[in-house]
Amino acid sequence: MAHGTRTFLALFLTHLMVAVGFPVSTAYAEYYGRFLSQPTGQFLRESNAPRSLFRLSEDLQFEDPNGLFWTAPAGEVVDGASIPAFVWILTGGPFGQLHTPAAIIHDYYCCARNRNFDDTHRAFHRGLLAEGVSPLMARAMYWAVAIAGPGAWTVTADEAPPTPCRELGEQGRVIHNNYEYLTQRERKILVAKHFAMVRTYAATQGRLIDVVHGIPIPAEGAATEAHLATLQKAVRLRFAEHPVADLGLFTAPLTDELKGFEQVRGWQPGQIAEIDAFMKSAGLSYTSHSQAPRLVADPLNDDFPDIPKDIVQ
Repeated sequence: MAHGTRTFLALFLTHLMVAVGFPVSTAYAEYYGRFLSQPTGQFLRESNAPRSLFRLSEDLQFEDPNGLFWTAPAGEVVDGASIPAFVWILTGGPFGQLHTPAAIIHDYYCCARNRNFDDTHRAFHRGLLAEGVSPLMARAMYWAVAIAGPGAWTVTADEAPPTPCRELGEQGRVIHNNYEYLTQRERKILVAKHFAMVRTYAATQGRLIDVVHGIPIPAEGAATEAHLATLQKAVRLRFAEHPVADLGLFTAPLTDELKGFEQVRGWQPGQIAEIDAFMKSAGLSYTSHSQAPRLVADPLNDDFPDIPKDIVQ
């Protein structure tokens, strides 16, 4: 039986079992795709490279839930450059982690640019989940590339993708992300925005990502994508032309939260009225912590002493 047929049947049976009241394993709740292999290759040395370089010795393939294959070809040199640098500081770097295969696929397609940039970012998110990265970590990494990763590009349908796109010492296509163009202060504003989204997601148990003009932004759907597009534009314009109220919540990370996204705590009762109301209506309870996070009211004029320089260097 073909893989796509098996996936369809699994999803059909899941919905049928839910309809008649049978308990269903979360393993069948959603299919994110699969990697057909793990990355193989070798690390390279290049004196002027800002990060470790890795060259694939074999194709790396990811099949997404729609049956579309995403392939990083043998010979491709990757370094995680398509992901904003602060993410690697908070996740342990691009290599040797659960997120490594998805990051390699993302690097290649951000270089080759033969698929839509939104689809490329979503494939990255699905690849993370397929490899077992937690929903919170996967969301945090996806938001980072959607907001501050490589900017939009135009796909030329009749242009064959380069295979590989980037090789050692090549001066051709180079991956840049919008985070690189920010000053250190602007990077702190972005980190404060990003942490607030993770904090909101954690507090609401994955239901919300932000509150804008008193309106909660859900974790999925058209409102989510519109909000991410607004934030991406704000980063591209370096926070110069957007009223801060349009950008939602901002927070400063607590010291132990700088160890990784999984350490980020949710908001506490009484901090955000709209989240209090949502939690009550959804029947959710806050997870209490001894130290409440700092809500930043005026991020454009905050010094952010809580964000170390090594996070935004």
